[in-house]
Amino acid sequence: MSDEGEKTCPLCAEEMDLTDQQLKPCKCGYEICVWCWHHIMEMAEKDETEGKCPACRCAYDKDRIVGMAANCERLVAEINSERKSKSTKAKTKSSEGRRQLSSVRVIQKNLVFT
Repeated sequence: MSDEGEKTCPLCAEEMDLTDQQLKPCKCGYEICVWCWHHIMEMAEKDETEGKCPACRCAYDKDRIVGMAANCERLVAEINSERKSKSTKAKTKSSEGRRQLSSVRVIQKNLVFT
């Protein structure tokens, strides 16, 4: 696992997105993706048992996780809006640079005439 935020789920080996990284289902700190957590809980309901952490075998508190999901959705929405504002700023900067090149004629990729 790298420190740049690219984590993988230890159960399904899929890359964990921001929502998955915010999910802390167990006190032991074992992190799994939302899909795997949902699958564990679904299988436990079918067997009429409690969903348990694969690492320490403690029972998951479903109410705590569902309450945490609302906070995660809000956080993801805020981060997405920040990314959109950054991308619009970057687009305006790149268009300003192109205005200076409006009088330049390009004959070849490596040859420019003014």
